[in-house]
Amino acid sequence: MGSGAGEVRMVIMSDDGSDMQQRRELFEELLSVGGLADTPKIMPGKIDFVLAFVRGDSPEEVSERMGLVSDLVAECGWIEFGMVAGMVVIASGMIVLADRSPLSRQALVGQLHKEFGLNVKIVHGAADGHFGNFGSNRRMSWTFTVPQFDQALAVLGHSAFGEVHEFKP
Repeated sequence: MGSGAGEVRMVIMSDDGSDMQQRRELFEELLSVGGLADTPKIMPGKIDFVLAFVRGDSPEEVSERMGLVSDLVAECGWIEFGMVAGMVVIASGMIVLADRSPLSRQALVGQLHKEFGLNVKIVHGAADGHFGNFGSNRRMSWTFTVPQFDQALAVLGHSAFGEVHEFKP
């Protein structure tokens, strides 16, 4: 992804002896109210998203599978935006990690389906949307929105486990 308007770059340094104090200061600056004040609240961009809903025979098994989905997502260079009730919300396109290109959406979906088979149902798509700090002055979340996301959720809800659907808003 090239550097363009609305793109946010996050540099994650490796543990190769880099100055820990410098990393801590950078992290604190990014999270500080002052650091976020200069960042546009909501920005446009192309967003790839994946909704993966897992099942299990117990809450512990669902929890374990949700965690394994999240681990796989991170290994593939994507971002897990949340886990709720068996669903893991995954997206890419909003943050560019230094020296790391995320796996394509189709490849990620293929890996999720291969790993979890009949214990996952997946809806995925891409759309021009918006991302950034959504919420109020009292409660904010770094997240995204795409057109007709509610319809993507409906497709997920009507899908059988083991199915994969591409959603085109």
